[in-house]
Amino acid sequence: MSVADLKSLIKASPHLQIIDARLLKDFDRTQVIPGAKWRDPTQVTQWAESLDKTKPVVIYCVHGHKVSQQVVDHLRQSGFTALRLTGGIEEWKEQKGATVKLK
Repeated sequence: MSVADLKSLIKASPHLQIIDARLLKDFDRTQVIPGAKWRDPTQVTQWAESLDKTKPVVIYCVHGHKVSQQVVDHLRQSGFTALRLTGGIEEWKEQKGATVKLK
């Protein structure tokens, strides 16, 4: 999914499930997409159970490649509607997407 698509989806679905799946070494608490929750991508089996299968899940990592794709693949195999943010958080920031500090 593109940055523009995610911005539109956030406006239309304020309770959207957004997961920051950056590896811990790449994670920056001061810059996450509003509404996102950080989850360790290496532990997807454990935290996937806490997600709502009736709502889409948007996954992003640093650049939107390997890490987020692996998480999306796992979630899809588990019955979720999972979408990957193309370009990750870096593309989000490049296109002036808002970021917030994770509490």
